Amino acid sequence: KGTSGILALDNDPAMKAPQTPCISCGRCVAACPMGLQPTKLFRLIDNRMYADAMGMNLMDCKECGCCSYSCPAHLPLVHGMKLGKRLGRK
Repeated sequence: KGTSGILALDNDPAMKAPQTPCISCGRCVAACPMGLQPTKLFRLIDNRMYADAMGMNLMDCKECGCCSYSCPAHLPLVHGMKLGKRLGRK
């Protein structure tokens, strides 16, 4: 048994890339293992259209983070999905 690597973190908060508007590149759609359309869902949730997001299978999202990781605009897609699920259930 051994160590495959060490991760050393600084006490300063990690630098986050600035969020920019969606460029409709489709990377999040290609990355989604559930075959969802994260950008469309994110827009619906952002516009408080929770019932419409539920109709697009929002609850099927596993919140794996593939969409957020692949997004060149650095949109908080998973955060939006979690919010939409919580507010859509009410």
